[in-house]
Amino acid sequence: MNPGYLSLLLISITVILLASGWKEVLVRGISHKVILLFFMLWLGSLGIVVHWQGWSVYCCFLLVALMSVAIVLRTEGFLQKCHLLSSGLLMGSIYFFLREAAYVLPVLMSHDELQSGMILGFSAFLLTRQPLPQTACICLGLIVGDIYFAYVHQAQGYHAALGDPQFQDRWWMAIWTARGCSLVWLGMLSGGKQAVKVWQNRGKGNRG
Repeated sequence: MNPGYLSLLLISITVILLASGWKEVLVRGISHKVILLFFMLWLGSLGIVVHWQGWSVYCCFLLVALMSVAIVLRTEGFLQKCHLLSSGLLMGSIYFFLREAAYVLPVLMSHDELQSGMILGFSAFLLTRQPLPQTACICLGLIVGDIYFAYVHQAQGYHAALGDPQFQDRWWMAIWTARGCSLVWLGMLSGGKQAVKVWQNRGKGNRG
């Protein structure tokens, strides 16, 4: 699959689900205006690249950076902000390791965008279950990991392209994995609670 196709596919599926009334399930607590603004900025910035001192920065990268800053500032409590930042740095370390693994041993990461996105998304799910903190962790992780990877390999002639189509594929794959795992987890908890209630009611009926 060519770079960028995966993100466009996931964007299309996301728009269909949100338009079908799945907003409160997928991204509860985020208003329709914010979601609409995000998609307008994301789709409107596709293909726009800023070149600065040998670095190529896609506007999607800047949008992800602004979004992560906005989520951190919106988070209440100093400790919660520190938790988000530390989680983002942890995600950045994981992502950098995955990039290095794909760079040194490409056989281990034959589908880099898909595999790294899924691992990052599952890591975000383990850290938090809420959509906004998950998004912030993924954004910070990808930003830190990509900048560090580009800085480390700059001396080797690596052309730094921040926010390129591969980055977009990883971001969307990570978001989908994090939200998907969260929904499955919540469904399992809800099903477990219902099973316990049924078992308790049956026990009361037998005693009666």
